[in-house]
Amino acid sequence: MISEDVLKEPGVSDTFLVRPLDVVVVKGRSEPTRIYEVLGFKSEAAENVRQISTVSAQAMRAYLNRDFKQAVQCLQLVEQFKGGEDPAGKVLSDRCRQFLKHAPPPNWDGSEVL
Repeated sequence: MISEDVLKEPGVSDTFLVRPLDVVVVKGRSEPTRIYEVLGFKSEAAENVRQISTVSAQAMRAYLNRDFKQAVQCLQLVEQFKGGEDPAGKVLSDRCRQFLKHAPPPNWDGSEVL
């Protein structure tokens, strides 16, 4: 797992294929930080791994736009790409399902405070 700060380091995003996992506020900080799972080297990534990256990004965009239903659908697809197991995706999917029942407050910025 890497932070957005690491992803922005020279060469990192050109070298590694990642998928967004969450937006968190870590202890000792007040600003949200995006976190990513490193899926592997871009040059060696199989098509299904590229799909995981693409669909995970779609899920994150939907989540941040409060389209929780679409985010859940994308995350279910990612779970299929990952052979039926995606613990990190399940965390975000469960949160989306909660937001479908009880919407986040108007000032919600998508972050989860750790």
